[in-house]
Amino acid sequence: VNELAKTSAKKNGVDLKLVQIPSVNEIKSSLVGFDLQLLKIPEQIVEKELAKYIKFPEVSYLEIESKLNGKEIILKIVDFQLSPTAELAEIASKVKDSRELIDYWAIDWDYKGDTFHNQWQSFRMKKNPRVDYQAIHKYDETGEYEIMVKVVDVFGNDTNKTLRVEIK
Repeated sequence: VNELAKTSAKKNGVDLKLVQIPSVNEIKSSLVGFDLQLLKIPEQIVEKELAKYIKFPEVSYLEIESKLNGKEIILKIVDFQLSPTAELAEIASKVKDSRELIDYWAIDWDYKGDTFHNQWQSFRMKKNPRVDYQAIHKYDETGEYEIMVKVVDVFGNDTNKTLRVEIK
C-alpha cells in the first residue's frame, strides 16, 4: 500500500512526507471558536486503482487520564471507542469493554515532535489476551515534557494522542 501511495504521489508530482496527524478530538478542541468544519474525504476523490487497496478508517476516540505525583506520572486508558464498521458490528456483542479491542499500545515519554521512540509498551498475547490499561514512568529531570501515546486496535488501525506535563 505504501508503495502504491508513493508511486501515485510521484506520478502526480506530490512531495509525499509522513506526518503526525492529531486525533479528530484534538483538532476539534483546538478549533473551538473558529467557524470551521471537519469533513470526511469522499471516496470519489480517491483514485479508483488505489481505492481497491486503501481504506480510510475513521479515527478512534482515545481518552487518557494522567496523574502526577512528584516526578512520577501514571497514564491510564479510560476510554477507547472505534468508529462503527461492519467488522466491529460482527464482534460487538462479544466485547464487554471497548478497550478489549486494543491490540497494542506504546508510549514515548519524551516525544520531540518528529520520531516516535517506543519507551514503554503493552500488547496482547495468547496466554494473556488483554493489555495493561495503566503505565507508570518516573522522570529523572524536572521540566516540561510532551508524551505521545500510540494505540493499535485489533484491526490494525492506529490512534495517537499527545499530552504535555510539567515535572517540578
